Amino acid sequence: MGVIRFSIRDMQAADADAVAAWRYQPPYDFYDTAADPSSLVEVLDSRRWGHIFFSVFSSSPSSSPESGEVSGGEELAGFLELTARPGDVIEIGLGLRPDLTGRGMGLSFVEACLDFARRRSQPQAFALDVATFNQRARAVYEKAGFVPGDTFWRHLSGRRWEFLRMSRPA
Repeated sequence: MGVIRFSIRDMQAADADAVAAWRYQPPYDFYDTAADPSSLVEVLDSRRWGHIFFSVFSSSPSSSPESGEVSGGEELAGFLELTARPGDVIEIGLGLRPDLTGRGMGLSFVEACLDFARRRSQPQAFALDVATFNQRARAVYEKAGFVPGDTFWRHLSGRRWEFLRMSRPA
C-alpha cells in the first residue's frame, strides 16, 4: 500500500456532501451521518467548516466512486471534528471513509488528526467517544495512546448504544 500521507483542510461543501453520503457496513452503519438527523445537520452546516469540521485528504489513490478525488492526486479520506472542552481538552470526532476502514491506515489517520489539533490549539489532553462494540477503532485508539475511561449510553439512529470515553495527554 505504501506510505499514506494525510493532509487536513477546512471542510468544503463537496466534502460535507460526500461525508453525508457515506454508508458503512453493519454493524458500523450507525456511524452513517444520514442515519442521525442531528449529525447530518452538523456536518452540512457551513458555519462549522474550518473551525469545528475539517476534511482529511489522503495521497493514497483509490478506485472507489466514493473517493471524492481532488487535484494533486489527493482524495477525501475522512473528516475531523474538534470541540474545545473545559480544562484545555479537545474532544475529537473522526471518521474514515467506509471503503478505507479495516485496511491498516487507522493509526496513521488518528495520528495525523492529533498532530493537526495540536498545531491549532495546544491542548493539554484529547478525549473521544467510541462505541464499545467497535473493537477495531478501540485498538487503534489504544495504539495512539488513548486509555479507556467511563462508559455511558447514547441514543443514535433510533437505538441505544453503549460508548466508552477514552482520553490521552496531548
